[in-house]
Amino acid sequence: MHRKTEQQLFHLFKTRGGGLSEQEVKIRLKEHGPNSFITKKKKPLIISFLEEFTDLMVIILIIAALIAGIAGEKTDAGVILFIVILNATIGFFQKYKAEKALEALKSMLAPHARVIRDGETMEIPASNLVPGDIIILSEGDSVPADSRLLEANELYIDESALTGESIAVMKITDTINKKNCS
Repeated sequence: MHRKTEQQLFHLFKTRGGGLSEQEVKIRLKEHGPNSFITKKKKPLIISFLEEFTDLMVIILIIAALIAGIAGEKTDAGVILFIVILNATIGFFQKYKAEKALEALKSMLAPHARVIRDGETMEIPASNLVPGDIIILSEGDSVPADSRLLEANELYIDESALTGESIAVMKITDTINKKNCS
């Protein structure tokens, strides 16, 4: 994409300076799906609880409880099993509450994007971005999707989350005709 001119990009993505129409957006959302990561299917709660018993120390304690039970030490076996079950229950509830808190944070921090559609600037959920959308960025905004710049004025992007570099990188809108871009 870095080798294409603005007009070539408009032609390739079948878009224009005034942005896509709502009808085009609906078609592209059906075709490409939402602009979001695919999340793993949640495990059933019973599976999550049973996973608490897969730790090596827990398995050793269960074996110790079985040996104590076979040896006739019913009280010791009962105490060990009680502690193992209590530990698993506490661990399960801590993980469950942490997952719920993380889900709440994700919904509160759901990214938005400013786009031009039907010639008007509007704010939409970033998950509704489609190929061909014209995105508008302002100072402090996060880049909501993989994009090609059409216009910029002294734009520096913090890429530290991707590259580990702590210095913001200046971005340009010119086409780049090098074969090996670094």
